[in-house]
Amino acid sequence: MNSQGQPQPVEVLKVVEFVIAEGADYSSHTETLEAPDIKSNELTIALVPIEILVPDVPEMDTPILAGPGGGGSPITDPVAPPANPTNPQGSTPETINFALKAATELKVAKMEHSLDANHKIDASKDHDCFYLRIPSFKIAGVTHQKGHIKIKISTKDASDHTEHNDPAGANEWIDLEPVLGSDTWMTKSLLLVSDKGVDDLPAGQGADYAADEQANDRTHVVELGGKVVIEKIKILTDEHTLNIEIPVKTKKEVPIKAVYLQDQPINESLAKEYLKIANERMAQIGVKLKIINIKPMPVSTQHMQSSDIMAVFKPQGSSRTTPHPEAKALVDTYKSTIDSTITENDIVVFFCQQIRYPSTQIPAGQCVRGLATFPSYANSTGAFENSGFQPETPAYANKIFISAAHRGPFTVAHEIMHCLSDQGHFGVDYNPDNLSDTHHKVLHNLMRYGTSAGEAIDSTKRLYDIQELLVYPTN
Repeated sequence: MNSQGQPQPVEVLKVVEFVIAEGADYSSHTETLEAPDIKSNELTIALVPIEILVPDVPEMDTPILAGPGGGGSPITDPVAPPANPTNPQGSTPETINFALKAATELKVAKMEHSLDANHKIDASKDHDCFYLRIPSFKIAGVTHQKGHIKIKISTKDASDHTEHNDPAGANEWIDLEPVLGSDTWMTKSLLLVSDKGVDDLPAGQGADYAADEQANDRTHVVELGGKVVIEKIKILTDEHTLNIEIPVKTKKEVPIKAVYLQDQPINESLAKEYLKIANERMAQIGVKLKIINIKPMPVSTQHMQSSDIMAVFKPQGSSRTTPHPEAKALVDTYKSTIDSTITENDIVVFFCQQIRYPSTQIPAGQCVRGLATFPSYANSTGAFENSGFQPETPAYANKIFISAAHRGPFTVAHEIMHCLSDQGHFGVDYNPDNLSDTHHKVLHNLMRYGTSAGEAIDSTKRLYDIQELLVYPTN
């Protein structure tokens, strides 16, 4: 009653989401609660817990192989199934190739172990894959089957390029499947990728792979610093909003400066595109390139007539290569006219008209796509002489020269990785770690000798565990 003795209006609390305790039976229903003193007519409550699981594989280790599907998840590793399982016909969603652990953040996949010689993906073999799991969850009155529980995920908060946000399509539900011998539900393995080319792969790219933004799409594009969002869960026909956010963190931020010579066709827009591709590749090892500036620079007639430059010169009988005077002139001009603060630690990318070997060096006059002055191997015996060149002085270290006439889509990324890893070419100057199928892994690697001209799944996009360790040697 109110102060006038009249009945108090009863507000109805609409339960938008409701708690289902672990192990409880779920049945479809609508709930309302009479609450005369509430101030809002909606209440959001956490739904059943969803676990995020990733492979528990040490860096540079080999997979921990489990038996074929059907025997339960290695997470719980039950000794024996219960006597009367809810789903006696069930199985694991797929073979689980690793021990799994709980995660609070996710990584972009390298595809070192999941991309095979035929350029097909098996996400379950990827060290950076992830699973979503609901433990001990019963649906009353039904025999558990694939598709009784579905989730919808998306990615967001891409700060550099909105194309790296991956909204969930209308039909993009991902099935959870019952695990034999328990009331646990799991997705198949899922992958985060850093470019739309891989995210947009057609159906059939791997076993049980759907087309992008369709039901059971297993690849999702994301940007470092962004988030994966578990948006919704559907139990039978009931949909519930979740909005659980999982970060994809940047491990290391690397400042990059760039300059384009004004007598060649690369402009600021094209330079940004190549640096975007480089950022997509570095995301595999947790590196985000921070573009400080991209500046135009006139060609200095004091040193050269054009940016068709002689980039390297190897003294007779020497195992070390040093910058040609024309390449040094570019760095000197940049430092005197644009940025006097640069040091040997600053990575600067120079977009030139063309880069050629001088006539004194074999092959005389041959053009190259790009070169990087990564500053190691001062005492090398020649094993690394084709992988870059040793700066004559520290001031010319970490400087990159790109040929506008001959560059490929991954040339800039390739040369930046030379500087970050302080190494030469994968498969030539350093090799895969304990891999029996090295040939296709070299062909797919960003740091092989000569990058590919195309950007398809079989191109030179990949970076591996050994390269992540080169960038973070103290870990």
